[in-house]
Amino acid sequence: MNRAVQTDRSSGSTMKPLMDYGPAIEYLKYPTYQLVNDTPYTYPGTSTSLKDFDYKYQGTITMHKALIESRNIPAIRTLQNVGINKATEFLSNLGITFNDTPNLQNGIGAYISSEQEAAAYAAFANSGTYHKPYLINKITFPDGKSTNYETKPVTAMSPETAFMITSMLKGVMNNQMGSGTEAKVPGLYEAGKTGSTQYPDNSYKGVLPGYAAMDSWFTGYTKNYSLSIWTGYDRPMEVGNYLSANDLSIAQKIYKYEMQYISQNLSNEDWVKPANLTQVSNNGLTDYYINGYSAIQPDKTSGGFSSSAIYNNQPSTSSGNQSRYASSAESNNQRNSSSSAPSQESSSDKHESANSSSQESSESSANSSSSSVSNTSSSSIQSNNSSESSSNSSN
Repeated sequence: MNRAVQTDRSSGSTMKPLMDYGPAIEYLKYPTYQLVNDTPYTYPGTSTSLKDFDYKYQGTITMHKALIESRNIPAIRTLQNVGINKATEFLSNLGITFNDTPNLQNGIGAYISSEQEAAAYAAFANSGTYHKPYLINKITFPDGKSTNYETKPVTAMSPETAFMITSMLKGVMNNQMGSGTEAKVPGLYEAGKTGSTQYPDNSYKGVLPGYAAMDSWFTGYTKNYSLSIWTGYDRPMEVGNYLSANDLSIAQKIYKYEMQYISQNLSNEDWVKPANLTQVSNNGLTDYYINGYSAIQPDKTSGGFSSSAIYNNQPSTSSGNQSRYASSAESNNQRNSSSSAPSQESSSDKHESANSSSQESSESSANSSSSSVSNTSSSSIQSNNSSESSSNSSN
C-alpha cells in the first residue's frame, strides 16, 4: 500500500493555510496583521464547542500570530468569514476536491493525501501556480522514439496570496513560539506547517495517556521542493497504536533530514515580495498588506451566523489607512489543541509530516526517527515551476 496517496487520514492543522487563511487573503484581502478572535466558540447550529490544547483563550490576536502558534478557534472563525463555497473553490484550484461538501471542522483537518498536500503547498512556493503531480516525465521506446509528459500550470491564487502565506509560514519554523521549530534547516529559506489529530471520544479500545494523537504531519517547502510527511498507525484504534507526545516531533525530524539532503548543491533563494504588497513591522513581526487593502476587517462570526449562512458569505474588500494592531497576551510553548469535535486538530503541532525525494532516503529517515511509529507516508514535489513528483510510503 502506498500511503502517500491514501486519503483516509485527517491532515490536522496543515489545512489552515489551504482552507482558512489562504482563501481569506485571496478573496477577503486580509492583511497578515488581520485581527482574529481566540475566544469561546461553538460550531453554528450545534452544541459542540471548539477549544485548543491548553483550554485557554488568547483574546484578540493577529492572523499571523494565530498561524504561527496554530490556534484553532481563529482558524475556524476565519473560515466562517470566508464561507465554505469560496474555501472549496480555493482548494479545487489546488487539486483538492471532496465527494461531499466540506464543513467548518475541515478547516482544522481534512482527508487528503500527503501527495495532494505537497502539490498544494508547492503552489505557495511557485507564486500561486499549481502543477498537478506526475511520476513519469518521459518514455523512450525500443525504436528510439520518445514521448514526454508534463502538466499545464494552473493559476491557483495571486502571487500576493502565495507570498503572504509563505511569510507567515516561515514563522512556524523560525519564530520561538512557532509550532514547527524542530523542522528548521539552519540557513535554508523555507516555510511550513505542523498538523496533528486527536482521537474522537470513545473510539480507542484501550486507555489513552494524557496526550495522545492519531496522526501527525509536517508539510514544508523551499523554492526547489515541497515535502509533506504523515506519521501514524494503519489501525490507530488498536491498543498501543497511538502517537505519544514525544512521537509528534518525528514528522518534523523526517522533514528536516529529507529537506537538508535534497537541498544539497541547489540554489538557496528567498521569495521576492510582489510590487503590489506593502511591508510593515509591528510587535516584532514583519507583516504585509495588499495595496489598497490595509484596513482590518470585522469578524462577522461575532454576530452569530446560522448554520446555513456559512455557505453564502460574499467576498468583501476594504481599503483605508494602515491599521495598527495589538498582539495578544497569553502564549504558550506548547501548540497542541483539543476539542470535543471528532478528529479535532491537536494544536501542539509538534507534528510529523514531510515529503521525500526517494524511497531509499524516506525509509531510512522514517526508521531511524522512531521505532514506535509504525507507518510513514512521504511525498516530494519539485516546487520550482515543475510538477514532477515522487511519492513513497514506508513501514
